[in-house]
Amino acid sequence: MPNMPRSLLFLLLALYVKAQFMTKNDFDKSKETKGKPVANPLAELEAELKLEGYAIYKNAEYANERREDGLTKLMVAANRPDQGKAKHLVAQGADTELTDARGDTALIMAVSKGYYYPAVEILKGHANIHHKNKKGINALHAAIAGGQLVLVETILSFDFAWKKSIDWSEAHNKKPMLVDEPISTGLTPLMMCAQGGEIKMAEKLITYGANVNKRKARTEETALMYAAIVGNAAMVTMLLENGADPYPQNDMGFTALIMAAHRGHDKVIKHFIDIVDTNPYHHLPLLEQRDYIGYSALDHAIEEREQDAIDLLMAAGVEIGSIHPKLTKETRQKREKALERKKSVEERRVMEEEGGVSEEKDSYNEDEYEEDDDDEEEEGDEE
Repeated sequence: MPNMPRSLLFLLLALYVKAQFMTKNDFDKSKETKGKPVANPLAELEAELKLEGYAIYKNAEYANERREDGLTKLMVAANRPDQGKAKHLVAQGADTELTDARGDTALIMAVSKGYYYPAVEILKGHANIHHKNKKGINALHAAIAGGQLVLVETILSFDFAWKKSIDWSEAHNKKPMLVDEPISTGLTPLMMCAQGGEIKMAEKLITYGANVNKRKARTEETALMYAAIVGNAAMVTMLLENGADPYPQNDMGFTALIMAAHRGHDKVIKHFIDIVDTNPYHHLPLLEQRDYIGYSALDHAIEEREQDAIDLLMAAGVEIGSIHPKLTKETRQKREKALERKKSVEERRVMEEEGGVSEEKDSYNEDEYEEDDDDEEEEGDEE
């Protein structure tokens, strides 16, 4: 090799020395990357992390450190409107399941504040949307309570996408649907919207599969009843158009119509009368339903002296139930006694279910109850 240039000779010598010390793993790695562009997708993020003083590698221990007040770095970031720090901490491996003293996760904190961007970054980290704090509130409940329509739709869309794309465990599949998960008082998200007058939120919940006829635990109210109680005619219309049943009764026997009559919400009453007018043969019983004391919607309107409601119901042909329009003191006392008896029976039933009361005969006497009704009828005849 006398004619070989000196520079080429040194190059060949260097390659020979490198080949002697190259390990098998290095060789395999060099084969894999050969011909592929070498790019760092986290280059921009790493630059941001360096500027903000964060480590540029996975460091979950650092990301999950708590301050003296018990908040983790991710919780602190969730209480800020910008997405930057939340994004970085999630990328570092921050645990989205950690809670503070109240049981709030970083997701619940961000949603409660109405901060969209950090909430989205935490959701991207597959935060547990079903987690409830010590008050029984999850992220969806917090969004509804705060009137955050965009966050409500975002949470529902993430939940829907995950169910479609991830093979969840059997335990997770047994959980109730997010759109129907109640708070500690038993209100479902749809009931919360009906009570608060959030029509657009209610429509979103129904779009994502909320059950419009789901009952509240124990007291048995529906979303339609809550809309009728507050007198929201537009909400009542929307729920009825989406399949809400006007016939169910709560634990006192009240229907949505009876509740509206009791509060004097004449616009809501008019909606129910219109239902009957459209199909009298099928829906006429709606106007004649009684509560468990025997009161009709008209009776409740008379008792509360709601004249507009009285006029509407009487014009629709609703009959007076177990009371006379001129409610006497004696009849009122009998009704109060009947309510007290019913309350005591319910309390005893609950205690028996909990195993705290032995089986004894109830103080509720059906014969006595029927006698009271007969007395009321005689009293009405005398008048």
